[in-house]
Amino acid sequence: MDLYANPEDDDGENASISEVLLELGTTRTKLLKKPNYLFPLICGMLGYFQFDFINPILSTHLDDMGLSEQNIGLFFCIGPAFYLIGSLFVTRVGAKHIEKQAWIMTGIFFSIVAQLMLGPSRIFGMDKENLFMIGVGYATMGFFDTFMLVFCLPEMIEAVEREHPTMTNLQKAKMADLSSGLLTAFFGIGTVAAPIYGAHGGSLMGYRFTCDGMALICLTVGVAYYLCS
Repeated sequence: MDLYANPEDDDGENASISEVLLELGTTRTKLLKKPNYLFPLICGMLGYFQFDFINPILSTHLDDMGLSEQNIGLFFCIGPAFYLIGSLFVTRVGAKHIEKQAWIMTGIFFSIVAQLMLGPSRIFGMDKENLFMIGVGYATMGFFDTFMLVFCLPEMIEAVEREHPTMTNLQKAKMADLSSGLLTAFFGIGTVAAPIYGAHGGSLMGYRFTCDGMALICLTVGVAYYLCS
């Protein structure tokens, strides 16, 4: 037992997230209405969404192109492999000289490029049988997806700290917990919605138009984030 412990510290450590929100004069709803907090959340969800929507339809498309089951399985290693490389890259480089929002916007831009290559884009009349382009698009998506997923949570936390610069360490910790929980929930939404979009989009529009639609979704999020930030 610590004889010098301050009872008030124990009370503070046991404060709930709702109590901390009340102290800061805000609510979860108010936080989600702030663009600098909401859009990193959406970008995190988008990162999961674009990685998972392709699963129900890419294998069928590769099969139609004549790839064997073994080669299709190897092809699906490309995205995760480059995701690993991208994770190591952003972990090493970090945000030392570049704003986190700039990292996220870069990730969105190259996600658009990746989706157009993954089709390859039917809107732009690209060669549908170009397996090399599809592979490069898959690798590009995997690498730059990390730019959104790694920096969305720190950007959310910093958005709260910029608005409440006098927060105590306890309040910062509780807000970080809240942000992490919300982001995990949005990850879940993206993971559930992605295969639904992929499967239904593939059956209604075809594989290539579904990838073009994903590029349009990324473009819409990117433009909205830029205009609202």
